[in-house]
Amino acid sequence: MAAAMVLLFLALGGCTSSSGAPAPDKVRAAVESLGGNPDQLYQELVVFKTVDVKSYDSQLIYLVPSKDGKDFQIVDAHGEIYRDYGDFIRNNRLTG
Repeated sequence: MAAAMVLLFLALGGCTSSSGAPAPDKVRAAVESLGGNPDQLYQELVVFKTVDVKSYDSQLIYLVPSKDGKDFQIVDAHGEIYRDYGDFIRNNRLTG
């Protein structure tokens, strides 16, 4: 478990807020508010086209399983929480 915590916090160190400053505290707080267990936290790299459509960018998102393990919620690199992928796609604040 300690190794998972270290990996989680190292990964969170790369998160940025909309101002470009690191936002690991917001991500950590969001994960904890959902009852996230670092041993059951999944990461996905989301790749997207920038607004100018001339390049691609990426952002790590974190999938936090529900307590019953049947569902999950998403926490993005800004510490925002989404109900599912549909909610994330409609309401994210991807930069670029």
